[in-house]
Amino acid sequence: MAEAAESMQHPARIIDLDTLRISREIAAGVELVVAELVAKELRRKQDFMEEHRLMDVEECAAMLRSNPEHIQELARRYTAGDATAIPCKKIGQRWRFHPPTVVEWILRRPEVLK
Repeated sequence: MAEAAESMQHPARIIDLDTLRISREIAAGVELVVAELVAKELRRKQDFMEEHRLMDVEECAAMLRSNPEHIQELARRYTAGDATAIPCKKIGQRWRFHPPTVVEWILRRPEVLK
């Protein structure tokens, strides 16, 4: 009788074990879904960063197996209006190169690096 009186005073204390098990399963499922969404968002951000990443002169030279001085000369020619030179942007005092654009350029003009 005392137990019944206590349950009437605190109905939230009585939890069916099946309900508790189901609640835990739901929580585990929600955690899994959230983890998958977070992982997907991280991959999307990494893809975005990689797509928009810029190389400096040394990275570009290493990618093209050329020397940095030659890459700088090609960059100077590009900014002077030479459409055959390596596409780049000057940000502050430094040249920056977009990797996919450099790959496209070298596929069109492989003789430039010889």
